[in-house]
Amino acid sequence: MFPFGTLHPSTLAFIGLFQPLGAIMPISEVQARWVAMVWQGAKHLPDPERMRAEYEQARREQAQRYVSSERHTIQVDYP
Repeated sequence: MFPFGTLHPSTLAFIGLFQPLGAIMPISEVQARWVAMVWQGAKHLPDPERMRAEYEQARREQAQRYVSSERHTIQVDYP
């Protein structure tokens, strides 16, 4: 959602930029609420190294779960 390498998020965040197996709106709403809390200072981003490590772990898990195709590059499971 936020650029890597910054502990101070900009005023730009990407909401709903994924393809869920279920409905997109509930997940997007949770993302929007979380972004608002970060911007208000109620929540804080993890350090860039942790964000990058979590991103890489998610990519590895995604590679095992979904077929390698353009369609599945932003696929997520509905929580």
